[in-house]
Amino acid sequence: WANYLFETLKIDGLDVTFDALKYLHAVHPKFASVCHNFAHDIGLKTFVLYGDDFELTYKTSYCNGGFFHGFMEGFVRINNEPETVDAFCIRVGNELKDTYPLAEGQCRHGIGHGFMERLIQTDPYLWSHPEELIDKTSAFCVATNHVHDHLMRCVSGIYDVFRTWARAQTNYNAFLEPAVIMDWCGRESKNYAKEACYHELGKVLKDTF
Repeated sequence: WANYLFETLKIDGLDVTFDALKYLHAVHPKFASVCHNFAHDIGLKTFVLYGDDFELTYKTSYCNGGFFHGFMEGFVRINNEPETVDAFCIRVGNELKDTYPLAEGQCRHGIGHGFMERLIQTDPYLWSHPEELIDKTSAFCVATNHVHDHLMRCVSGIYDVFRTWARAQTNYNAFLEPAVIMDWCGRESKNYAKEACYHELGKVLKDTF
C-alpha cells in the first residue's frame, strides 16, 4: 500500500493519490483501520516532492486530516521560523474555510507533531529530560499560535508524538502510567496545555482501563 501510494504520488500527483487513498479505505478494512497513518505518510512525502507548491483541496480531510500532520513534520524541519509556519497555516485556513473548516486546526496540530519529531531526532540530550522536551516544543507552539484553540491543537500534536514515542521506548513506559499521566497533566499551568495533555495522554488511560 505504501509503495503503491508513493508511486501514484510521484507519477500522477496528489489529487489522484487522494482518490487512491479513498479507494483503499473503501475496499480494504485492514487499510481503513490505519488510514490515518498512510495519510501522514502522504503528507510528508508531498512536502519532500513538492514543498508547499500544491493545490489545497478538501481531500486533505481524508482519514481524519492525517495529511497535514505528516506534511508539517517536513515543513517545520525546513521552515522553522514562527512567522513562516504561522503564515502557512493561515493560508490553509483561508483557502479551505468553505470546504474543510477544520483544516487550519489540523495544520496547527501538525506544527506540534513536526517540532516534536524534529527535537527527538536532533537532540538526544532531551531523551533523558522529557519535561524539558515538552517545554521546548510548547514554546514553539506559543510562538506560532495566538488563540486558545490553535495553541491547544499544537500542544496536542506534541503530546500525540510523545505518547507514540514513549510507547515505543521501553525506558519511557513509566511516563505512561496512569498516576504519572494524571500528575503530569495536572501540573500543566496553561489551560490549553492541560487540555491537550489530558486529550492525548488520556488515550493511554482509555487503553489501560
